[in-house]
Amino acid sequence: MAHPFTQAQWIWTEGDPAPMNYYLAARREFDLEAAPASALLQITADSRYLLFVNGRRIGPGPNRCWPWDYQYDTREIAPYLHAGRNVIAVLITCWGTSNFQYILGRGGLLAQLEIGGTVIATDSSWRVRRHEAWARPTPRISCQQGWAEQYDAREEPAGWTSPGYDDSAWTPALAIGAPGREPWVELSPREIPFLSEEWVLPARVVSARVVQTPRLVRHFNLRPTVLDNDLTANNYPAEAALAMVLTVAEAGPVTLLQVGEARHVALNGELVEAKGKRIALDLKAGDNLLTLDVSGWRHDWSYVFGLESEQEVAVSAPLGGPEGAIANIAAFSRLAEAADPTAWSLPEKLSEGMADALSAASAEALADLSCDFVPVAPEHTSLVAVGAQTEWAQEVRCLPLASPLVQAPQALCAGSEDATVISPAPDGEVQLLIDFGRELTGYWELNLEAPAGAVLDLYGFEAMFNGHPQWMEMENTLRYTCREGHQTFLSPQRRGFRYVILTVRNLTAPLRLRGLRCLFSSNAATQRGNFYCSDDRLNRIWQMGVYTTRCCSEDTFVDCPSFEQTFWVGDARNEALINYLSFGDTRFVERCWRLVAGSLRRSDIPESQVPSGWQNLLPAWSALWAIGCAEHYAYSGNLAFQEEIYPAVATTLRNFLARRNGQGLLEIVAWNLLDWAPLDTPSEGVVTHNNGWLVRALHHGAQMADLLGRDEDAAEFRREADAVIAAINLHLWSEEQQAYVDCLHLDGSQSPVISQQTNTVLYLCDCVTPERLARVAGYVEEIPAEWVHIGSPFMLFFSFEAMVKLGRYELILEWTRRFWGMMLDADASTCWEMFPLEIPHTRSHCHAWSAGPTYFLSAYQLGVRPLEPGFRTALIAPEPAGLDWCRGRTPTPHGEIEVAWKQDDGWFRLDVALPEGVAARVVMPGSAEDYAPPTGGGAPVVVDGKWQMELPAGACVRLETSGSC
Repeated sequence: MAHPFTQAQWIWTEGDPAPMNYYLAARREFDLEAAPASALLQITADSRYLLFVNGRRIGPGPNRCWPWDYQYDTREIAPYLHAGRNVIAVLITCWGTSNFQYILGRGGLLAQLEIGGTVIATDSSWRVRRHEAWARPTPRISCQQGWAEQYDAREEPAGWTSPGYDDSAWTPALAIGAPGREPWVELSPREIPFLSEEWVLPARVVSARVVQTPRLVRHFNLRPTVLDNDLTANNYPAEAALAMVLTVAEAGPVTLLQVGEARHVALNGELVEAKGKRIALDLKAGDNLLTLDVSGWRHDWSYVFGLESEQEVAVSAPLGGPEGAIANIAAFSRLAEAADPTAWSLPEKLSEGMADALSAASAEALADLSCDFVPVAPEHTSLVAVGAQTEWAQEVRCLPLASPLVQAPQALCAGSEDATVISPAPDGEVQLLIDFGRELTGYWELNLEAPAGAVLDLYGFEAMFNGHPQWMEMENTLRYTCREGHQTFLSPQRRGFRYVILTVRNLTAPLRLRGLRCLFSSNAATQRGNFYCSDDRLNRIWQMGVYTTRCCSEDTFVDCPSFEQTFWVGDARNEALINYLSFGDTRFVERCWRLVAGSLRRSDIPESQVPSGWQNLLPAWSALWAIGCAEHYAYSGNLAFQEEIYPAVATTLRNFLARRNGQGLLEIVAWNLLDWAPLDTPSEGVVTHNNGWLVRALHHGAQMADLLGRDEDAAEFRREADAVIAAINLHLWSEEQQAYVDCLHLDGSQSPVISQQTNTVLYLCDCVTPERLARVAGYVEEIPAEWVHIGSPFMLFFSFEAMVKLGRYELILEWTRRFWGMMLDADASTCWEMFPLEIPHTRSHCHAWSAGPTYFLSAYQLGVRPLEPGFRTALIAPEPAGLDWCRGRTPTPHGEIEVAWKQDDGWFRLDVALPEGVAARVVMPGSAEDYAPPTGGGAPVVVDGKWQMELPAGACVRLETSGSC
């Protein structure tokens, strides 16, 4: 593909091509005779960049993408240039390992600025240096993301983003190759606008207190050692023991704190009670050998521990190592020794090596073992884990909000010239709990005056429960170490949160906090749709779903802005439908679907999350992608995109069909998730719902083939769908249970587990034979108590689709009020990932796969859906379902459709305003036998027992009828 980088070279710095958690500063000064009218800068970087022009922050990039089809941005920077000396400065973040939105390549920057006939491009004339204000190493934020941010403003090269900065001590950039080199073989332009940005202040300061934190906290990144330096994000297992020496002057108790539980804990060769995350240890004076069984399946292989003690505890590596090593580790069985990691499992009993390690009573005894204990390198050991330190802090005393230690706390929320003043606490550290009032996704900014060395620890989380934080067990944190005087800091790390715990440490003089705010950032789509009805609870739920979808729309859909920020493919099919009727951003959806197709370069069906260092298959998600690609045409009318994406869809369907077994059923070794509930969906065997989704995907693939004139393909897909349906009904129906079972096990036996999910999917996907149809349709609504019930709002999206087929609109609203109303009642601003067993423990509190009611209320209660592609003709068919009135807007590629209806005893009135380019078919609710012919529009006719009429494009009419509804 052609690209604009005609003179630019990829540049980096000498040394490691892909260092972990590395920040590189790069800059290039140049002179201009006059301010230009236009100055286009093309730019990209691996892993990410943040651009500054003449000291002005311009923005981050690039979009997530595949390394073999890397994306670049085009930015108009003329407004920031002037006559005289100018500078382009770039902060490049190199993650140095894969995560769930990035596949490891190598560090690099590529940029080219064109001003008239002048070209300024990345080459060895640029100056670079490591930005030492960002600490290395730090903990992983989560296995899905990069590294926690720890920033020391005393190490900031002041003024480096502005012209005139002396960069003579910096080194010339290393030119590493022209565009087209590995791993960035091809370059593609950005497909969507830059993300939106808006400032948000806190809503309130909830509380203040003085706390004390554990005496010692450490974080280990064990993956490079345990998994032989594997830098993917794959979920791999290992059996491994971690050993440390704890040295104290006097015998006494110590409490071991953990993030993630070790399977076994041994002290001086004796096993201790290791259940829970607080473990009591009785240390002897001198050296004590602590050995931890950290075996398991993990993505990032992190281990965080802390020690609470009345006395100092020194930690050291029992078998030595390089300076700074404080632990040794042995892996007894790991990735390198597993020919098939998916078949690997932890031994039920301790292996001989693990048993020996746990029974070693001293460092000398450990050294005598045959186990290969190696040091955990200092570059994989972090001395700070802000999340754990915050969670483990113990309250010394609660402070009144207006106190000598915390003056004017609510100034943080006012956006005024006043400052919140925090003074040193002689018995601990001052901690504030701050509520931003709603879920946010974006970047924290600090504005303060402080003494040098003061530390601000920020911990973001999503929910409170009975006055206490719901800890997230992730490093959603920032440690900021102050320089002397006034300073501002805008973090380059995106975070999702509602609440912030701010802990001020090492304070020697009062600190004036002038501001803590968030630069909210999301996909730059306008909310063109809206919805209001006579039930305000439904109105609030509709808006909650829209806002959740906004928070979960970055450069792709993401499942949640906090834990993962990952583009999960199956989630996005439902999110796309919500987007169409609330934002109408079809281009954004096309980018997402196109990115999914890229995974076919390395997997035979689309992967579950893309682009990702975890190469994972989740067949239902792959099928939902194919379904979503076909559905896109109805909302966009973009035939060119259908032609572009169809080959990938057809390939996917044929690869699915090639994985059928001798019974004609899809059988695939994969993660066969459908819902957070105890379905019987093993990674091997025939999973029933996968076969149902395949049938639906084949039907949608046939529709795409019809559209594009691929008649043979359409016939093939329909024929194969019929064959899968026959196999489902032959092998997966239980006569005894009168229901479809969840799976066939590897031995061919039917699963004893019956679930509402499986039977709902087969009903929805038209897989049920006529004689079974009524019975299975009943399972959509109600099942026996002993069957598996629905466990997430995501699954309810498909239940609601099935209820639409059944005409059960009242039940959809009943379940919406019950399940989403529970979230509102718990003060939620966004939709939860799961239905909690105990409010509000639901993992993510902002998860757009759960925003389904927004789609159904717009599509069925307001009643607006596409009838012809791109809404050339809209269907307007309200389903009142007990509501008295409803009004709203629905976006289309041609403008917004406005609908308002109202009913009372004996009459129904419908107002419709159509944009030019959109005609409509109106279907009035209720039976034509109960209503008079509607007046005010075209000639009404009765179709399927309802009054129906056609409206021309651009019509603006009021339709009225009388009777009883």
